[in-house]
Amino acid sequence: MSRTAQKRFLVVRTDRLGDLILSLPVLSALKQAYPGCVVGLLVAAQTAPLVEGHPDVDILLTDDPHTEHRGIRGWARLVGQLRMGRFDTAILLHPTLRLALALTAARIPQRLGTAYRAYSLLFTHRVPVHRKGVARHELDLNFDLLSPIAPRPAQVAFNIPVTEEARAHVRHLLAPLRSRHAGKLVVIHPGSGGSARDWPLEHFARLADELTRQLNATVVVTGSAQESQLVDRLWQLCQQKPFRLDGRTSLKELAALLGEADLVVSNSTGPLHLAVAVGTEVIGFYCRIRACAPERWGPYGRPDSVLTPEVEPCERCTGARCPDWDCMSSISVEQALALAARKMNEPHAP
Repeated sequence: MSRTAQKRFLVVRTDRLGDLILSLPVLSALKQAYPGCVVGLLVAAQTAPLVEGHPDVDILLTDDPHTEHRGIRGWARLVGQLRMGRFDTAILLHPTLRLALALTAARIPQRLGTAYRAYSLLFTHRVPVHRKGVARHELDLNFDLLSPIAPRPAQVAFNIPVTEEARAHVRHLLAPLRSRHAGKLVVIHPGSGGSARDWPLEHFARLADELTRQLNATVVVTGSAQESQLVDRLWQLCQQKPFRLDGRTSLKELAALLGEADLVVSNSTGPLHLAVAVGTEVIGFYCRIRACAPERWGPYGRPDSVLTPEVEPCERCTGARCPDWDCMSSISVEQALALAARKMNEPHAP
C-alpha cells in the first residue's frame, strides 16, 4: 500500500467500552504510519461520547442496531453512511457477519479481518489472528490485525480526550469530599456488566472500610445509573460510608475522575481499562475462566495489578458444583489491601 497519497481508513469496534479502549492505540498507529491520513472510527452509540474529540479520529460514526440501524432498512442506512466516508481501507477489529457485509456493500476496496470466520471471504486481507483460546492481550491482537498495513508503534498511546469541562465538573462533584478529607483518592468500581465473575460485594465493602481506616484514603464508588442498586448494597455494607458518584458522570467525566484518582480498584470491566488509559494505578480482580483471563483482558502492561484465585483454569463457571466454589472469595481483603498500600506507597497494618 502506497504511503504517498492520502489514505482514508475506517476502524470498526462496536462492542463494549473496554473493547473500544483497547482498540484506540490502532488509531495512533495508523496516523504514524500514514502521515496526513484520514481516520474514521465506527463505534457503538453508547461508547461514542468517550471518543468525541479524539485527536486521532477525523470522522466519528456510530452504529445503533437497536434503533437507527435496526433491520434491513437501518442496515442500508448504515451502508450509505459508510459510503459517504469514501474510505479505501476498513479494519474490522471485532468481527460480525452484519458488519462484514456492511463494509462490503459500502464498496470499501480494502477490508481487513480475521481469517477464521465462515464469512472471512468478505475480507480482502484475511489476517491469521485467532482470538479464541489465545493467551495474548486483546490490545496486542488488535495490532496483529493491523500488521498487514501498519507496523506496531514503539509506544502504545490511548490519547483519551479529557476536556477541561469534564475536569471542572469532577472537581465540583468532589469539592464537598475534598473539604472534609485530605487522604489519597481511591475509586472503587464494584460492577462489571456481567462480563466476568466478580469479587464479592462484601469484600469490596470491607476493603473500602480498611482503605479508610488503615490508609486514610478517601473512597469514592462509581457505577452506571443501572448499577445503582448494586452500589446501594455496597454502601449499606460499609461501616465507613464512601462517597457515591454512581450515575453522576458521563464517560468523559468518568475519565476525568479516574485520572484524578491515586488508585482504581475494580472487577474486569471497561472503567478499569479507562483508568489504565489515563495513567492511573489500578487493581483488577480476575476469575480463572479462560475466556476472561488477565493474559487477554488484564490491565495492559500492569501484570502486578492483577489479583486472581489460586485455582486451576476452567472453561466456564459451574457454580456450587465446582470443587473450588466460590473461588473469587478466596482473594482476600488482606491481599487487596496490601497491594493497594504498595500501589499508593502507604504503610499499613499487617
